[in-house]
Amino acid sequence: MASETTTEARTAAQELTGAILGRRDARTDRGRRTSPQDHPRASAVGVCAREVYHQITDWQLRPQPDTTLLHRFQRGNEVESIVVRELLADGFYVHNYLDEQITFEIRENLPEELQSHRDSYDSFIICRGHMDGRITWGDDKPVFEVKSLNPNVWGRIESVRDFFSMGSFWVKYPRQMLLYLYQAAEPFGLFILDDCLGHWKILPVVFDDFLDECEDALRTCRKAAIAARTGAPPPYHDDPTVCLECWARDVGVCSPPLDFTPAKFIELHGASINDDIWTTELNKAERAAFNESDKRIKDTMKLYGPGMYVAGDWLIKCEQKRNGFFVTWKRIGGSGDGPSEETPPAES
Repeated sequence: MASETTTEARTAAQELTGAILGRRDARTDRGRRTSPQDHPRASAVGVCAREVYHQITDWQLRPQPDTTLLHRFQRGNEVESIVVRELLADGFYVHNYLDEQITFEIRENLPEELQSHRDSYDSFIICRGHMDGRITWGDDKPVFEVKSLNPNVWGRIESVRDFFSMGSFWVKYPRQMLLYLYQAAEPFGLFILDDCLGHWKILPVVFDDFLDECEDALRTCRKAAIAARTGAPPPYHDDPTVCLECWARDVGVCSPPLDFTPAKFIELHGASINDDIWTTELNKAERAAFNESDKRIKDTMKLYGPGMYVAGDWLIKCEQKRNGFFVTWKRIGGSGDGPSEETPPAES
């Protein structure tokens, strides 16, 4: 039976825990804000012009991020500061960060649909945005954009092309960069990807490698910007899977007919298969990385043959048995993370 002192300690600990989390949530919620959107924003230009149109005309209906997601946004801002601090510490000159981010806008001649507005303006803004900063490198000052990613997502991305194959949400990242490079007539920029664990990947974005993607982003901006002025929304996207992921559909301002292609869709609400698929997808990268490194270990050790070996932090044992060549290892020291127990034998 717990003593009175123990009971009081538990109560006090619980109260303090609740106070810390409650005040943190309250502070984060105070930073929540919404603002009208007059033009397409480069960071939010996806694949559907109609969705970008609703970002402008129905901005007040767009669901606000919950407190958990706001915490994530704040941590992303902190990662940006860390990245810049490390670049400066390594001797790179970084400009226009935080205090004066690189703003840009793309203007075009007034389109035919808006000729009646000529008295109001003689040029037409189809996109606005900003980038995180520039790095001086010789005669160049390439722009860079910092993205903090979940480690599982970070592990799946090896090139800019991977963003385009991961779904409509992720397409927004390279589109933002391409729109800037187009407006500034710059040949390349850099994505600095951080996995929130201190690991980096740096992906160059060479503008000439993505001309078609940039043109598609410009068309999306142009259609949405014109529609926002005329009040006539662009057509529905021709891929219903894009519509199924869209906030505008969820809040009822866009009602695409999800059977307008030969492939019919049956939407499952509250089905557990959604969680199972997410779990499978998020573990793909870890399984692939394990299989690849495991194969490299076994192929390498086959070259050495049976015996006992030391490699850095690991004691490796190789055995040739009747049913195959087996490699096992256990950790013998070092500061790296990982299991210290011997792994089960595995046939190579």
